[in-house]
Amino acid sequence: MKKSLKVGLITAVAAVSMSIGAVADTALEEIKAYLNKGVSIELQGNVWTPKDEDGNVLHPITYNGSTYLPVRAVGEAVGLKVGWNAETQTVVLGEGQPAAPASGQSSRSNPAKIGTKVNVTADGFIDNYKAAISVDETLRGDDAWKKVSAANPFNSKPKDGYEYLLAKISVKMDSVGKEGAKVDISRVNFTLVSGEGKDYDTLIGVVIDPDIRTSLYEGASHTGWAVYQVKTDDLKPVITFGREYDGSGGAWFSTK
Repeated sequence: MKKSLKVGLITAVAAVSMSIGAVADTALEEIKAYLNKGVSIELQGNVWTPKDEDGNVLHPITYNGSTYLPVRAVGEAVGLKVGWNAETQTVVLGEGQPAAPASGQSSRSNPAKIGTKVNVTADGFIDNYKAAISVDETLRGDDAWKKVSAANPFNSKPKDGYEYLLAKISVKMDSVGKEGAKVDISRVNFTLVSGEGKDYDTLIGVVIDPDIRTSLYEGASHTGWAVYQVKTDDLKPVITFGREYDGSGGAWFSTK
């Protein structure tokens, strides 16, 4: 019999692409645990399956009466940025992880127009790269709903007073600070902000192919869709990437 696990934000175990160094050798303790393929996961009312960056299903692990989930997959699903500090062997959640400061010709009051590339630079201990980002196309209202329903007939209609907004976003990874490293990109990196200046919640469970989620090595590019729900009377929402903790800075993009 399949069990259902309802998730708000659950303490979870590793799938953070960690590099466990020699310092961790003395901290590792061998245990006997089980991949639990009989547990389904319900996230904010929708059935959800955690996957790694390559699209492989990540099954929960059951150990000593507790069930553990992959921290990166869960964190990104609920809008929490997840990182890994290899030097201190620390999983970094939310505000403990530096945002990627951006530079370019854009701001909240003067967002980049559709199709305009903005150069961004991240120089934190988790992220260290230079990239060019643009919002190439947006759809909202009936046009967006047609694409959402075509992607999956089980996708729900937007909540009352809202409509879908889809943004096709391109990312080119110009350089990465650490040789041979890759940079993870997902919808968590791109926040929709209302015309009045309020962040919209990260929308999970609705995916349009190609999805914006990807991993890029130096020189690689990717274009994918990010999915939002926006108030129907909000005529000038903007998309931001890489703000500081206080909401300042970052790259900003118009949605019209």
